Formats: sequence, structure tokens, C-alpha cells
Amino acid sequence: MANGEIQGSGGESVAVVLVNFNGGDLTFSCLKHLGKSSLSPTITIIIDNASTDGSADFLRSIRSPELEVICNRENLGFAKACNQGIRRALELSVDFVFLLNNDARLAPDALKYLLDAASQHPNAGLLGGKIFLDDGPKLWCAGVNVGFFPNLQDLRGFGKFDVGQFDREEKVGALTGCGLLLRRPFLEAGGLFDEDFFVYVEDLELSIRGKKMGWDCLYVPKAELFHAAGSTSGRGYGPWRKYMVAYNLVLFLKKQGSWALWGAFLLLDVLCWPLVLVAGILRGRTKGVLAKGLGLIHGLFGFQPRPPRSSSE
Repeated sequence: MANGEIQGSGGESVAVVLVNFNGGDLTFSCLKHLGKSSLSPTITIIIDNASTDGSADFLRSIRSPELEVICNRENLGFAKACNQGIRRALELSVDFVFLLNNDARLAPDALKYLLDAASQHPNAGLLGGKIFLDDGPKLWCAGVNVGFFPNLQDLRGFGKFDVGQFDREEKVGALTGCGLLLRRPFLEAGGLFDEDFFVYVEDLELSIRGKKMGWDCLYVPKAELFHAAGSTSGRGYGPWRKYMVAYNLVLFLKKQGSWALWGAFLLLDVLCWPLVLVAGILRGRTKGVLAKGLGLIHGLFGFQPRPPRSSSE
């Protein structure tokens, strides 16, 4: 096997796939911490979505047999860019693909723990770790619950201090694409992202589709990541982010939604939207709430989603 190839307990190989869009320092920091991993990937594949900040030129200038950079002439979106990287990884005959957000950092043993768990759970097609918000100690996500809590996807532990309440390795409703290990047979059976999702909710759709195919989503708490959530698209109530999440929520329901999820959506997201607007005005989040409402309308009536006006969105 190639020198530096990552191996789990069964000798598996892994390719890391990372999408860059004007990522600059975030992408370089991500690569720096990836380089400190106790187990190094066979190859890291970076898909650049037509960046204009000079980061693509810098990435292309790096000469390393363990790094491959694919540059798009336009921003194809997160889902399609990830699929480009996944297909390239499959061409290289790796056993696993690890999707990593460029605004996330891996703990040194994170990949090792994910691979070990994959060896112990052969039916786990998707595996994800415990993700901290920024540098911790608060959590960003410890797996995802699916249902309305009041949102369709509930990031378990979001904003809570990590005191061991999510230390059990277990199956979960869904996983986030922030740091997601995907098994080759799952990918070959159709486990790529649905490219109708430009960005956001594509990981939820993949998780639910994977479970319908008979695969498990496995949460591995020993695998730790640190996520600067929303750094590439605006945090929290950034208008374009709220718009795209709302739009893709409707798209998800059209593709994978049950009657129960549709009913909860109509009650909590549509009928209660005027109350959400009032609360948003009082909290200074008017633009975000209005953007969410527009996304819901465009999604329900099948309009094409609005592209970002600038790279900062």
C-alpha cells in the first residue's frame, strides 16, 4: 500500500474530499490540522468552486502526490462538488470517503476512531463523530434527530456543554456532512448526494435515503471535530442561509417526506410563520425570517432557488 495510507483495523484506505469556495485561511487551517492526524489519508481531493480569493491558485501550487485539486469554472454548489470528489475517490479504489467541511478541524485520532467503528459495524454506511462549536466546550452536533423539534432536523446537543451525555456509540436518525465517513459499497449502491440540493439539507436527504436502502447512520463519539459553523455562508440568521435551508427543507419533504413530517411542517413552519416573523422583528432578525418565508414559498411552488448575490453569502 502507498506510504502514509490510512488504515483501520481491517487495512482500509480512505480519501478525504473537501470543497473550497473562497475558503482562504479556513481551507488552509483545515488542511494543516488534517496533516496532524494520527493516520494520514491515501489522498485528499479538493474541489474548488470557482473561488476568486486566490485560494485556488495557492492550492494548485502545492506539489504533493497525496493532494489533488479539481477546479470548476463556476460555483456548482456543495452537493455537486462533493460528488465530483467522491467519484474521483472511487476511481482510485479507496474503501472509504471522508467528507470534511473546510471550516472544520479534526482531532488527531478522529479518523482512526471512525474507521475502527466502521470495521465493527459493517452495516454502517454513514458514520459521523462528536462535533464541537468552534473550539468547544459547547457542542454543535452529536448526531441528528429527525422530526420537528420544532425544526425538521435537530442537532443533538447543540449549544450544550459536553458533560458526557452523548458519549454512547449508537445509531442516529441522520448525520451532518461536516465530517462524514461513507463506505464504498454504500456509495456504489447510489449513496451520492442529490444534486438538486445546491447547499444545505443534502446530508439529511442522503441519511434518510441511505436508511431506506438498509444502511445505518452511526454516531461515533470518540471521533471529535471542531466546527466554525456557518463561516462560509453566514452564521445563524444570515438571510441567504435561511433562504436555502427553507427552500431545501421543502425539496427534502417532496423527495423523502412522510405524511407526518408534512403535517408537522405545515403546522410549525407555514401556519406559525407570522408568529416567527413577529419574534424575528423583536430580536432584530427580520431579514432572516423574511428570507426563510421566501424560501418556503419558492420551494412549495417549485421556483428555482435564488443564487447568492456575493461570495460572502
